[in-house]
Amino acid sequence: MDISIIIPNYNGKDLVRQLIESVYNNDTINKLTYEIIVVDNNSSDGSVEYLKSLFCDIKIISNKKNLGYAKAVNQGYQLSRGEFIIVSNSDIIVPHDFDFVRLINKLKNNNDIGIIGPQLLYKDGSWQRSYGNIPSAKSAVEDLLFITKIRQIIDKINYKLDRQKEKQVVGYVSGAFLVSKRIVFEKLNGWDESFFFYAEDCDFCYRARLQGFKVLFVPCFRVIHIGGSSSSAMDLQKYKKLQAESNLLFIEKHFKHDLNKYIILRQIFCWERLIVYKLLKKILKRQFKKELAFLGEIEGLKTGVKFMDSE
Repeated sequence: MDISIIIPNYNGKDLVRQLIESVYNNDTINKLTYEIIVVDNNSSDGSVEYLKSLFCDIKIISNKKNLGYAKAVNQGYQLSRGEFIIVSNSDIIVPHDFDFVRLINKLKNNNDIGIIGPQLLYKDGSWQRSYGNIPSAKSAVEDLLFITKIRQIIDKINYKLDRQKEKQVVGYVSGAFLVSKRIVFEKLNGWDESFFFYAEDCDFCYRARLQGFKVLFVPCFRVIHIGGSSSSAMDLQKYKKLQAESNLLFIEKHFKHDLNKYIILRQIFCWERLIVYKLLKKILKRQFKKELAFLGEIEGLKTGVKFMDSE
């Protein structure tokens, strides 16, 4: 078996259907042997029955409660047989010209490469952030000084001008669509299930790097990531809180000595940006979703403050 495609799902039956159909309609997938494994985290929208009625050749794991993204990935991996593992969000669409064969050959022909991530695009074809720096005090400084934002703007411009690098070694690639050699899963014993949602992809990539594998962003491979399709303003605040807590868990695990610095730097970052958006709101008389995001992150950072106080 060449490829195992693992799709964690929670109340996204129509998105999963769209993703599976896009795989079936791909120009190159049938040149390889593959399987699709959906891991349902106790959806209430009838996902399991719906997908079973549409696709008789996929494997479905039905959990009795929401076990989180990392646990779902590990369940899919344990059932899988592929030499290469693709982890995909439910809200991904694989273009018909996405070259699975070329992708697999790139991994086969390079022993030092363990993980590859493609360029993510919004449904309208616009650029989307697809990789990032490992969370640390250093990355927090770069965020504070706008270095990260400037790099993203440059990446966005290069995409529009079709001047992206052929490949790039990065800290981590987005778990929205991540391709890994099976041996990486074996050496790392899968994904760390202490991450319920967010930062589990970062942790997986970082641990792969520690084992000597390169993590590669290859923008010539492109997939559609709908992203935020069900996010309300309140969801955004909740998700940013959860994301901040997950990043703190990552730093506590890998860079414990940097935890205090990271929390302080991120708090400064959030409060500075929050002041700017509050001023803009007064001047322009409108609400900015970014303001809610920073409020959510500040709330999430309190987890780290409590951790510091307990030591």
